[in-house]
Amino acid sequence: MVKSIVVVAVLAAVPALADRRAEKEARALFKEAGSLTDAGDYAGAVDMLQTAYARFPNPKILFNLAAVLELVGRHVEAAETYEKLLVQEGIGRKKADVERKLAEVEARLGRLRIDVEPPDALVSVDGKPLPTSAGPIVLRVAPGGHAVLAEKDGLKPAAETVAVEAGQERAVALTLRRIEEPVAAVPVARPPEPVQAEPAPEEQVASAVAIRAETAPPPHDLSHAGQMGVLARLDVDGTHGDGGIGLAALTWGLGLADIAIGGMLGSNKGLYVGANVFLLRGALKPLLTVGAPIFFVEGARPGVHGAAGLEWDISRHVGFLVEAGVQHYPSVPDGFDKTAFVPSAGAQGRF
Repeated sequence: MVKSIVVVAVLAAVPALADRRAEKEARALFKEAGSLTDAGDYAGAVDMLQTAYARFPNPKILFNLAAVLELVGRHVEAAETYEKLLVQEGIGRKKADVERKLAEVEARLGRLRIDVEPPDALVSVDGKPLPTSAGPIVLRVAPGGHAVLAEKDGLKPAAETVAVEAGQERAVALTLRRIEEPVAAVPVARPPEPVQAEPAPEEQVASAVAIRAETAPPPHDLSHAGQMGVLARLDVDGTHGDGGIGLAALTWGLGLADIAIGGMLGSNKGLYVGANVFLLRGALKPLLTVGAPIFFVEGARPGVHGAAGLEWDISRHVGFLVEAGVQHYPSVPDGFDKTAFVPSAGAQGRF
C-alpha cells in the first residue's frame, strides 16, 4: 500500500516538474524579448514571444505579443492575437483593456467577405491559401488592394482584385465555370492555286542576280567587328636612340575600332597597349591612334602615343596603314628626347 502511494505521488509530480521547467524557460525568453524591444529589434521580439508562449501559454505573454505586433504595423496578426486573448483563462480585470485594444486595431483594418461557387473551391488572398468554409469567408485585411483567387480542378479559375479602406467591408463573389471543350475546326475547301508559268531563262538569271545583290554585304562596308588580327608596325622614332622601333601586337576588332596589345622591339624593348579608331567603314578609311608605350631603359619609362593616318584594306583580312604621330615620355635617360615626331607604316592581317 505504501509503495502504491509513492508511485502515485511520483507520477503526479512529473507533470508539475515539466510545467515548472517550461515556465522557467518561458520567463527567460520573455525577459530576452523585452531586451530586444528596448533595442528596437521588434521582429526578434515577436519571434521570442511566440516561442515563449508555445513553451508556456500565459496571457501576459500573449498580451505583450499583441502589443509588439501592433507596434510594427502587423495589425491583422495583432487583432487575431487580442481576439485569442479574450478567451484565455485568467485574463480577469484585463479583459476590458484587451477589448479596447482590439477595437483600436480593428479601426485600422478592413474586411473581405468572400462568397465562392462552388463552396469547396480553394480560395487564396494575395497568394495566401484560406481554409475551406461551407459559407462566406470573412477575414481582416490591411487597407489597400487585394487579389482574390478561387480554383478547383476541372473548372476555370476566377479572380478579382478589390480595394479595401480602413473600417470598410467589401464583398467579393466568385463563380467558377466549367472549361468548355474546344470545338474542332471544320475544314473549308479552297480553290486551287493558280499555276504560274515558269519564267524564261533570262528572267531566272535576273532574279538570281537580284537575290545575290540583296543578300551580299555592301562592297565598301569593311567592318572588322569580332575579327582577331596581328599588327606589324614600324615607328621611325628618334626618342630611343636607334631611330626605329618595331611593334608586333595582337588586335581585336570592335567595328569602328581595333584594340591592340603587344610588344616593341629594337635596341630598347617595351610593351604597348593602344587602339585604332576608324572614321569610316570603306576600304580606304581615315584612322586615329592612341596608345600607351612603356620602354624599359634604366627602369620602366611609360609614355603616350597619338597619331592620325589612313588604312587601306584590300580585303576583310589584309590591310596596310600609314600614320604620322607624336610620342611623349615624361621621364627619359640622358641622350633620349622626351617628345618626338613619329611617322609609322605597317600591315595588319585579320582572321
